[in-house]
Amino acid sequence: MVVKTLFKTVLREIRGSFGRFAAIFAITALGVGFLAGLLSTAPDFYRTIDDYYDSDRFMDINIKSTGGLTSEDLDAVKSESYVESAALYKVKDALIKNSDGNDSVARIFGCDEDSLNNKGGVNNTTLKEGRYPQNETECLALVPNPFLSQPALGTVYELNPESSDAISVKSLTVVGVAESPMYMSVEKETTDIGNGKISLVLFTGYQTFTTDYYTDIYLTLKGASALNTFYDEYETLRNKAVSSLKNLAKVRENKRYEELTEIAEKTVLATPEGQAAIQMGLAEELKQQAVSRIEKPVWYILDRDTSVSFVSLSSNAEKVNSIAKVFPVFFFLVAALVALTTMTRMVDEQRTEIGTLKALGYSSVAITSKYLIYSGVAAILGGAVGLAIGLYLLPTVIINVYHIMYRLPEIKLAFNAGISLSAYGAAVLCILVSTLAAVISNLREVPSLLMLPKAPKSGKRILLEKVPFIWKKMKFTHKVTARNIFRYKKRFLMTVIGIAGCTALLLTGFGLKDAIGAIVPEQYENLQLYDLSVELSDSDTEEAKLYINENFNDSLFIYAQTGKIADSGEDFEINIYVPSDVSDFKEFVNLRERKSQKPLKLTDESVIITEKFASLHGIKAGDSVTLKTKSGKTSEVKVGGVCENYIHSFVYMTPDCYQTHFEETPIYSTALVKSGVDEKAQDDAMKKLLKLNGVSSASFSSSVIESFSNMIKSINYIVLVLILSAGMLAFVVLYNLTNINISERTKEIATIKVLGFYDREVNSYVCRETYILSIIGTVLGLVLGIFLCKYVVLTAEIEMVMFGRKIYPVSFFYAAVITVLFTVIVNFALSPRLKKIDMVESMKSVD
Repeated sequence: MVVKTLFKTVLREIRGSFGRFAAIFAITALGVGFLAGLLSTAPDFYRTIDDYYDSDRFMDINIKSTGGLTSEDLDAVKSESYVESAALYKVKDALIKNSDGNDSVARIFGCDEDSLNNKGGVNNTTLKEGRYPQNETECLALVPNPFLSQPALGTVYELNPESSDAISVKSLTVVGVAESPMYMSVEKETTDIGNGKISLVLFTGYQTFTTDYYTDIYLTLKGASALNTFYDEYETLRNKAVSSLKNLAKVRENKRYEELTEIAEKTVLATPEGQAAIQMGLAEELKQQAVSRIEKPVWYILDRDTSVSFVSLSSNAEKVNSIAKVFPVFFFLVAALVALTTMTRMVDEQRTEIGTLKALGYSSVAITSKYLIYSGVAAILGGAVGLAIGLYLLPTVIINVYHIMYRLPEIKLAFNAGISLSAYGAAVLCILVSTLAAVISNLREVPSLLMLPKAPKSGKRILLEKVPFIWKKMKFTHKVTARNIFRYKKRFLMTVIGIAGCTALLLTGFGLKDAIGAIVPEQYENLQLYDLSVELSDSDTEEAKLYINENFNDSLFIYAQTGKIADSGEDFEINIYVPSDVSDFKEFVNLRERKSQKPLKLTDESVIITEKFASLHGIKAGDSVTLKTKSGKTSEVKVGGVCENYIHSFVYMTPDCYQTHFEETPIYSTALVKSGVDEKAQDDAMKKLLKLNGVSSASFSSSVIESFSNMIKSINYIVLVLILSAGMLAFVVLYNLTNINISERTKEIATIKVLGFYDREVNSYVCRETYILSIIGTVLGLVLGIFLCKYVVLTAEIEMVMFGRKIYPVSFFYAAVITVLFTVIVNFALSPRLKKIDMVESMKSVD
């Protein structure tokens, strides 16, 4: 009987206060949907990419050799117990002439039949249009990407003889368009010919190549497809395989060296000079000379981290994951606060009913159950709807944003039980605990006291009343507003905190956008003052140096290498830069402290290190660190300063400092160049550079800027999703708090209506408080948002990039305007309720 009555009471309560029920429902749906949806985005993204990699058998390891690879090498690799499948490839970058007559660079892959025709090879191509190649003059073209040309079936590419010495044909005809897991990103791959950029990727068979050796072995590992490539278990499996392959590499390197020396000996003896040497008895000397020119081959064992697409995908997914771990938690806390306010108000309103039930003999458990069921049903239903929408909507929206940068397969969403149930359970538990706390505080009182309404708050003089020249000039309604704001301190705090939380979330969203957007302009306009870097080879560089000095505005040669700095027993990579002219270096790299903007000067006694690396490893000016060069030499150097920098990590030192610590003279083989070349003319400039003797590679900053700009564009869309979600929360919070405010003051509002206030004046009377509280909350939220944004930015950063540290004034403006705008909308939406207040009935209530 009690249970039946209880459920009837709950149903009646839901019907009678549906607005409150809907508020708990909405706030729970928003909190759970946002938290679960955003936390599920990265796992769904990882799953989508990993399944695609598995279905197309994307390589786990790539082996290259300076001496070429053979079928015997392939057999040796296949014999390893951990290898699932392996395939030989021939890869060549060649200049081609497009249909418009312009030269561009194509990367041509010679594949075995299984890989080319998608019959179970490695790095399978998937045909999208046309057919597979049937002879050496036919090829597949990679499916168009924003950075690739768009070849039509039947397109004929003429190969430049100077760059296609390993190709057996003069032209290739496109007979099919295909996809490949090797190329999914808009990131441009670099090359050392043409304009330095790969413009087209072609797939064909071995017969298109003239070489009798192979350039690559791609292999997959047993058990790898059962693991997700983005998680630690996969990395552990791969690292074990790499370690084992290094042992095999030593054997195969020696074997290949023997083969090459034997080929060299036979080749040299087959020449006329060789025949003459045999007759003269000098064959051994001639063979030794031939062998001396043969360098011992070296195997390079690479993994997916060398794939531009994979690294780019990993980096961007990691950013989303970092944001997801922080931003939703604060979102969730604001939602929980509002739910607590709602249930506390409901229980306070029903003190008399609780006292009556206690007096009638209902147990505390039965009374508490009513409120727990009421709030629990709202939370459970809201959480379920939030999960259903959030788990689909947020991952779909955010992952689809990445189509800007990647060719992505169909999104594979899944129910992430751990994430979903944790978010759902936390929300429901939070609501129930809030309800329980509100009820228990009332149940401690005896029924006779509960059945009496709470005594209204006593009127007190406020601080403003002690300032006569202000107080006396205020209107009566303004005085009432001022008293009410400070009289109901609990309502004041709840409203201000709720609005402050929403404003802080909004500012964090805009601030995150500012932080990411600052990377490119700060790095490439304010700090890196050159726009071209040129890497020179070890010898014959005079032609290149002369060309650089004569054809560009200004240049500085530096010594650049990858070094390491030790921290807690582990080595971390850092780029070492040593300028040939220290006094001129400031014209190419602006060394300054970020906060003070104070210039930093290189000295022979210390080094300067970039800020991101310093902060990660707890390094500050005056510390000493152990620096290790690429050759393995180590020395302890003093840090003279920490400089502002946003992309990669560097340590800068003078030539004398370097020579003192490492006892060797730096070789200046990298040129930092102020080119003065217009962006439209950079391709031609790059072609001329890469043709020069002594130039091994070159890159304009514009290509890096474009890459980061694409990344920033996609991240900005994601931030927009966060801002919209925070805006929705702000609306629900404001609506709920304003609704509670009106409910609490029904008699007061009825009283002023009885006194003759018009509807417009009543609206102004009530809304004025809301606006004031909203403004106070907004100001507090802007202050809180600075700290929240800083925390989110630091959490979301990846190792190679430092985000900006400034929130622009316009972001403060947007966050404040959105909050105030929602306040206006909410007040407008609730104004009809003020008109409907029954003056007679309301006057009977006790506030």
